[in-house]
Parts: sequence; C-alpha cells; structure tokens
Amino acid sequence: MNQIWALLALFALLHSSAVPVSAGSVDIVSDESWTVEGSRYIGKSVGTWVHSAWTSIPGAKWIWKSTLIENPGGEESYMFVKEFDIFGFPTSSLLTVAADNNFAIILNGNFVAATQDGSFGRAKTFDLLSKTIQGRNVVQVIVTNYAQGGGNSYSNPAGLLFKLTVNFN
Repeated sequence: MNQIWALLALFALLHSSAVPVSAGSVDIVSDESWTVEGSRYIGKSVGTWVHSAWTSIPGAKWIWKSTLIENPGGEESYMFVKEFDIFGFPTSSLLTVAADNNFAIILNGNFVAATQDGSFGRAKTFDLLSKTIQGRNVVQVIVTNYAQGGGNSYSNPAGLLFKLTVNFN
C-alpha cells in the first residue's frame, strides 16, 4: 500500500510542475488595430498618406488618426495604444520606431524614450527587455506633428511607424 502512495505522490509531483512554454517570437507592428486617443477623440488608427522622405520598417505601416492630417497649420498630438500578450519569459525585446514629427513611448507604465528631432527619415531603435513582461503588455506612443504655417496635408503629413520584436521562451 505504501508503494502505491509513493507512486501516486511521485506521479502528482511530476505532473504538477509547470509545463514549459516553447520558445517563440512575436512582432507588434503599427497597423489599423491600434487605438488612437486625442482631444475629444477616440477611434482606430488608419493608414496615413506616406511622404517620400519617410523611412520604412518591414511589416509595419505608417498610421495616424486620418489618412490626411486635418490641421497642417496647427500642432496635433495623439496617443496610439496597443495591448499585446507575451506567452513566455521575454529574452529580447527590440523596438524600431519612426514618427513625423516627434514621439514619446511608454511601455507598461514605464517611460521608454522620447525624441524631439523628427525621426521620420530614419528609424530609431531601443532595447525594451527590462520593461517587457510575461503576460499582458500595454504600449502607448504619443506622437506630435508640428504646425507648418501655410502648409497643407501633403507638405506637413503626420504618422507613426512602429515594430517591436519580442523573443521569449
């Protein structure tokens, strides 16, 4: 009888251990699934008109509140929000981002980075491993398009381009 209990205890011990999650990778990219929040506005992002001077990031799409900006003569700021899940322990988390004109990034309530120099012609990269967690993550990107006196929607476009690659095991 003791042998049966010992075998049952061993069986329970072996099967109560956490099952390891297989390694994986996920890309979080700018697309029409992001939420946009601004002054008296909440909606989904859309693909924006892409200026020829803007850079590209494979798999990501330039997004904004509207295809063409509505007030090229005035400064506009919007917050882009994306929630995503990581189903393992993050081993790397690399962000590549560009915006017209500047951005500030917050991941899981932690400030990540900001730029004031207009990053639309060349993407910037950041290591976000220390701020990426297993489970639900929330990224917020605040993008500001500067005013252009006498400008139009084509001479003063706005947009966000974003790709976060998270590897996990």
